[in-house]
Amino acid sequence: LKPFVIGIGENFQNAFDCVGEYFDASQETEFVKAFDVVISQAFNSTTAQVNLLDQAGAATETNINMSFYDKVSGKLQKNYVHTMNVRGLSDTLTLDPLITYTLVVHTIPMYLKGN
Repeated sequence: LKPFVIGIGENFQNAFDCVGEYFDASQETEFVKAFDVVISQAFNSTTAQVNLLDQAGAATETNINMSFYDKVSGKLQKNYVHTMNVRGLSDTLTLDPLITYTLVVHTIPMYLKGN
């Protein structure tokens, strides 16, 4: 469960930021924008690309196992082998937008990326 907190009036970001994603909506237009973002994130999947960079900073590395863990529970959510298409672009992955992930790239040494 990843709650969304929409603050109305006083700024409660410091109090609620650690609970979930916080939106300040002290004005009606800000509330509508925040509500649209929350609904969009709750009902739509999201996509991501992982670019594995070589020592020169170019996205040339591929065929490496990657694991996506739920940051809160630590449970494995997705496991992919990184691939690139014929144009040299990393494949697009579909992820649940309500989960905050920790990415582990199984290289030597292992690489870990949070959030």
